[in-house]
Amino acid sequence: MGQALVYAGAKQVRPCGTRLKEPSDHATVAEALAGFATKKPFHDYINRNVHKLGHDVWLSTNGIALFDDQGNLLGYRGADMDITEWKRAEEVLRESEERYRLIVEAVPMLAWRCDAAGLIIDANNRWLEYTGQSQDAVRGTGWTAALHPDDRAHALRQVNTGLASGSVQAEGRVRRATDGQYRWHLARALPVKDAHGKIVAWFGCAADTEDQKRAEEALRQTNEQLEQKILERTAKLRSLAAEMTKAEHRERRRIAHLLHEDLQQRLVAMKYRTESLLHSAGGGAVAETAKHLTDALDESIQLTRTLTTSLAPPVLYELGLRPLLEWLAGDVERQCGLAVRVTGQKAIHLSSDEMQAFAADAVRELLLNVSKHSGVKSAEIRITPTGKKRVTVEVRDKGKGVTNSHNQTEHFGLFSIRERAEAIGIGFDISSHPGKGTCATLTLATV
Repeated sequence: MGQALVYAGAKQVRPCGTRLKEPSDHATVAEALAGFATKKPFHDYINRNVHKLGHDVWLSTNGIALFDDQGNLLGYRGADMDITEWKRAEEVLRESEERYRLIVEAVPMLAWRCDAAGLIIDANNRWLEYTGQSQDAVRGTGWTAALHPDDRAHALRQVNTGLASGSVQAEGRVRRATDGQYRWHLARALPVKDAHGKIVAWFGCAADTEDQKRAEEALRQTNEQLEQKILERTAKLRSLAAEMTKAEHRERRRIAHLLHEDLQQRLVAMKYRTESLLHSAGGGAVAETAKHLTDALDESIQLTRTLTTSLAPPVLYELGLRPLLEWLAGDVERQCGLAVRVTGQKAIHLSSDEMQAFAADAVRELLLNVSKHSGVKSAEIRITPTGKKRVTVEVRDKGKGVTNSHNQTEHFGLFSIRERAEAIGIGFDISSHPGKGTCATLTLATV
């Protein structure tokens, strides 16, 4: 632990196997001995020595001078302590602190060290230059003091939340000294804990995210503008689709009116004249020809009536959804032999003539596809209210079905229904499984 030192006169007797290393060490010892000569009774100093084996030895020496009754110096007594390990640990700590300081100063971020209470112990040069503070001014202040006043409470809440989750970070605006502007920074902190898990200090750093914030804001505004344009374009497309539907059904009604009021009347007039010719001919070839013409005119009249009804059925605009679908079911059964049962609520009216017309076209197409591709001779139409001003119309069958929606669209020829439904804001979905049938669903707006 220690070793006695004996001095004779002004000469120090060194511990066994050691010698002072540098001139500065000799000067330290000489200064201590000179203090004895001036009646200074005690001295202590640290000196570096070289061991006989060649390695350095650090000694901490304490000495006392011995005087007689007249005050004459008789000699010295001293003891040393080998503090080489302590000096080495001190050097390692110094090098570690230098490396830490080098790293902290090298990062292009604000960095600081706080005590357990969040008071700053020291900060890197980036912090000092950015905030315009000195090391003395910043020491002992809370780390949130550099934030915008409006951001401090929120930053502390973020830290408290982070402590519970294990990831401590906070965001706030820091004032830049060069221009007085507040810029956004994202800070992260690492707690230093003792052996018992108690937080004894904090290391933190903050990166300037102002440019990123501005870019995010610009992107957000751009997205909003694009979304607004998309909404406007969608509204225009839906309006256009509605106008096209209106135009289509106006043309259908015009053609139906032309068939009923013009062509049918002409055909009926021709039938009357042909019948008159048949009666006046009495018999022979003329009578036979007149009979064929009369039959052909009857078929033509019936065909025009069917076309008139198909193009603009009276029930389309005059009654509600249930009567329309029941009429469609009967019409498809007459044409294709498909028995269709209509179930569900009766007193439902759709929001517009265009919606009613689209529903009629879509359901007719769905029923025709059941007749063509399902392999069954019956189907069901279900009408179900589904919330405020909404109703679903399901066309169901128990046929062979298909494997996926892509095949459904291709196989059933429903592409036009899907496109028109999307254009005017109508929900359209198909669910089908092999051997378990198909369900096509329209979601329509009601009054």
